Amino acid sequence: MHKGILKFCRSVLIVVALVTIVDVAVGYLMDWMMPRTGNKGDLCLTNLGVNVIETPIVIVGSSRASHHYDPRIFADSLGKATYNVGTDGCFFTHNCCVINSILERYSPELIIWEFEPSYLLEHSADDITSMYLYYNKRDYITKTLNDVLPRSEVIKLNSNIYRYNSKFIRVLTRYLQNNDTPDEHSGYEPSAPKSLKEPLSLVEEKLSSTSVIDSSKLYRFKETIENAKTKGCKIVLVNSPKYAIDTNVYMTDTVTNLCQEQGVSFMDCSQLYINHPEYFNDPSHLNAIGADIYTKHIASILQSN
Repeated sequence: MHKGILKFCRSVLIVVALVTIVDVAVGYLMDWMMPRTGNKGDLCLTNLGVNVIETPIVIVGSSRASHHYDPRIFADSLGKATYNVGTDGCFFTHNCCVINSILERYSPELIIWEFEPSYLLEHSADDITSMYLYYNKRDYITKTLNDVLPRSEVIKLNSNIYRYNSKFIRVLTRYLQNNDTPDEHSGYEPSAPKSLKEPLSLVEEKLSSTSVIDSSKLYRFKETIENAKTKGCKIVLVNSPKYAIDTNVYMTDTVTNLCQEQGVSFMDCSQLYINHPEYFNDPSHLNAIGADIYTKHIASILQSN
């Protein structure tokens, strides 16, 4: 009986040791490949924002940032190198993590944050899994994940295998495809104008009547603004054009007032091209023609200020 227990304990220890070795090896390999994945795609753009870029001007946001702001126009107009780390499908908390990780590394002169007023509402889309890779590597990201995730999920993040779980193939693919070619668009992803089967229909964009501001998001918003100001970085929030009638006046006014309280600028450009459907590929995204015109518009405002 005693020998059986000892044999069982030995077997358990061997299994635990093997799993630990594999976990450490996976973490080492993935951490080694990540900086070598290049500059194309959402995974790489997030890594560039969190760990790499040091340009005077940075553009942060979701797909509306990625497809709406051409850094080359800012560089030409303002005479400052600019990089766009906008990432498709990544919203408020992701943006806060990228901005604060940038501020941990250096102090850019200007951060342009593509910001929709609905970001501050409860239950708005806000996937944070893209930040799992940086747990225990960036202070703000680690703190945020500890705050927003269930305790059981936080415990699992201490495993390298778990953190990279859904990213193995993407990291490996990007690593193998990387040829170190400079990104001529500086992170910007132009969307070629589409030949639509039917003209875009102008619709009203409405929020649920029960939508309320999330207190934790509000705190994180103010914290991010304050961190930027402390580092001497100017931060400008912009809600870029949509082909939809904005009926969310309350939230737009709320964000405008919050920004005034925090001493930062908020430009609501959502209705700027409401009479120009030819500038859009869909109700939420400008095509390359619209993005070129829009970026020049924003650059001229920044230049005059």
